[in-house]
Amino acid sequence: MVEVKTILNQNLIKKFNADQAKSKVWFVFALTAIFFALGIVCFFVKVIDNFYGVFLIIVGLLLPVIYFLTVRILMNRTLKSSPILKNETTQVWRFLDDKIIFNESGKYVEARDTQFSYEEIHKVEENETAFYIYVSKMQAYIIDAKGFNMGSRHDLHRLLLDKVGSKKYKYSKRLYAKK
Repeated sequence: MVEVKTILNQNLIKKFNADQAKSKVWFVFALTAIFFALGIVCFFVKVIDNFYGVFLIIVGLLLPVIYFLTVRILMNRTLKSSPILKNETTQVWRFLDDKIIFNESGKYVEARDTQFSYEEIHKVEENETAFYIYVSKMQAYIIDAKGFNMGSRHDLHRLLLDKVGSKKYKYSKRLYAKK
């Protein structure tokens, strides 16, 4: 069994949200390229007024700016308004051989146990600061990599890798490189 006790941390959540936003940025730049291409086509097609070409290019330039500003504003607003994050909600994770038991308690959270099996995990990502256990494509539980009560980071790494498989587990190889 591996047990991790953490306190919800705004910095870890901000990093997770920023990483998620960056992973979707390809879509914004694809739209930008499409608007640019359509704008350039408007300059060469004599039937269409050049105004539309300029308009499409300007929209293409503004899309990334609008995307990044909107994401940042929504992230900050959500983090500021969340009572769970303001009042040090404690999380205790117990990783057993057949299931995960998760307990959350705090001023605004009634203490309760939540259980789920390893089969319910969509994917796992690990970096220097945290483990991200995805239960859907966009929703993940964040486990601070510093709060081990029982077992170690390596134990949790091996357990999760064994239970979810290497196809669902993404981590930096340098974390476990022999020195």
